[in-house]
Amino acid sequence: MKLNIQERTWLPSVLSATLLLLTPFIIFIKYQGYSILRPETFFCFALLAVIGAALGLFMELLGQYTRVVVFSFLVTLQADIQLQQTDRSLILWITFAVSLIAFWFFRKHLARMGMFIDVILFVSTIFIPTGSLDSNQLDTRQFVPGNPNLPIFLHVILDENISVEGIPEQFDPDGYHAEALRDFYLDRGFQVFGRAYSRYYNTWHTMPNLVNFHDTENYTRYCGGVSRKFFLKRNQYFELMSKRGYQIHVYQSDYLDYCPDNIEGNVASCYTYELEAIKSIENSPISTGSKFHMIMGMYSR
Repeated sequence: MKLNIQERTWLPSVLSATLLLLTPFIIFIKYQGYSILRPETFFCFALLAVIGAALGLFMELLGQYTRVVVFSFLVTLQADIQLQQTDRSLILWITFAVSLIAFWFFRKHLARMGMFIDVILFVSTIFIPTGSLDSNQLDTRQFVPGNPNLPIFLHVILDENISVEGIPEQFDPDGYHAEALRDFYLDRGFQVFGRAYSRYYNTWHTMPNLVNFHDTENYTRYCGGVSRKFFLKRNQYFELMSKRGYQIHVYQSDYLDYCPDNIEGNVASCYTYELEAIKSIENSPISTGSKFHMIMGMYSR
């Protein structure tokens, strides 16, 4: 099949599909507070633009009926990006069905109508202020002064880190990566224990068991919450350290809350930062390519 050059709908189709993909990414970048004028951001724009242009040409190659389906899919994708509900399958199917029916009646003029609407949405997204990511918060509690003669203990949880001896042999047959990782820790003053790793990767299961000195298959015994917003129901380690006179200061992500209101123990302060935030890498000495992969990976999630 050939592009419909006579009706000149290929350009509106390409532009509409491209803008439908770029608009939510603009919202994402502005919400994260990341600069639009950085090289990695331009690479992200370029990738989405290429995908959008390919979809637009695909619609033209296969005709107006395909255009209706693709446009409905893109609108449903927009809804999927914006919705916050965990279980949103029904809403997305309804969105797709309604879009399909509506676009069917306007299929002959869909390319130009879509282009006009998408240009307005894209321009308004750039100039109209959107919400910003500002969930970092310091929660300072009332606490009993601790014993100043006690030493300071600093606990660092390296989430999703397999550790030195946990690297499978097929991925590191000569032990080079394990040795480099071991040297990294030792050179910075850490003490490294052998075989101190777990292949069980769900943090919201393992950490509640660890701080409560218990191995249970009942995952809700010490942990509550859903969808990457979990909290500890009890923290016996905090209780033990409090009884010994220690003040507890927590610096945590919003994935697993170690200091909700119901936790017993001398929690002096609790600072929570947003886990899914890309602002922290903006001025870091990471390569542009790595930043590009991080941004697109987080955006796709």
